[in-house]
Amino acid sequence: MTNPTPARPGAAQIERICAEWAEAAWLFALRRGMTDPVIELLALDPSSPGRVHIVAVERTKLALVLRQHCPGAATMLVPPTDRSLTIVIMTPEGIDIDHRSAPE
Repeated sequence: MTNPTPARPGAAQIERICAEWAEAAWLFALRRGMTDPVIELLALDPSSPGRVHIVAVERTKLALVLRQHCPGAATMLVPPTDRSLTIVIMTPEGIDIDHRSAPE
């Protein structure tokens, strides 16, 4: 009998489960001195599909990296004026970007 492969969560499910962690990481990044942090939720490990790494990165640095690999995603990093929290969800299926209001 073989073990079934665990189902890989989609971007919407990852965002729903990790939203509070992403907000906390964003606030912590601001306190550490980042000027315009973006939170990445990385679910790229095929051997552990439920593992999500939470990383804070400056928006400008992430835009430079994305421009090389996915120019369309780089342009989507620009947030609307009323939504300064950007969450980037990376899965093997692609990249999703969500802009949210800043947490209090």
